[in-house]
Amino acid sequence: MHAELEAFVDAARSRKEPRTNGAAGRAALELASRVMASIQEHAARVNVLGDRKTADVLGDRKAAGLDAFATHDKTK
Repeated sequence: MHAELEAFVDAARSRKEPRTNGAAGRAALELASRVMASIQEHAARVNVLGDRKTADVLGDRKAAGLDAFATHDKTK
């Protein structure tokens, strides 16, 4: 995290393009959101958690704030 902040400050001060831009960050968050959704769907399908809710164990995507970065799936 410290290195990320240093890189941000350096990019702001030098006005150079950052090594990782906002589009790449957004794409990474979208991918993480899709991975979590897939894990949750699989766990629910195979009932690996028994009576416990999948979201309780794996984390609620809304609570994590990941739904704000979701985009429409054009493959459906």
